[in-house]
Amino acid sequence: MYYVTKPYNTDILNLIKTTWERLYVSLVEGIVYKKFNYPEFHHTDGVGRKGEYHWKASSFECAVIDSLAMNLNDLAMAGAMPYALIDHLMIPSDDNNAIISLIKSLT
Repeated sequence: MYYVTKPYNTDILNLIKTTWERLYVSLVEGIVYKKFNYPEFHHTDGVGRKGEYHWKASSFECAVIDSLAMNLNDLAMAGAMPYALIDHLMIPSDDNNAIISLIKSLT
């Protein structure tokens, strides 16, 4: 379960701040603004059963690459321009170090 008092929250926010100003998006006071006028596509795909194996092997960077590749492939086939990532993690246990490793793999 997620609580705002978790010890990794400050670390996660600091990692996210490094991605705030990008070519296609800008963040102003916590609100994401896109810098283009293309239609928006919302898409979610995960690593599926492989996530359990990534968790056991602590191969978080591979899990992130796998998940991003599947999502980006689907968006490219739709002709969409990706500009944001839905930040949803489903993990088997509350492991601060694993969570920070996952977030670092995204940035």
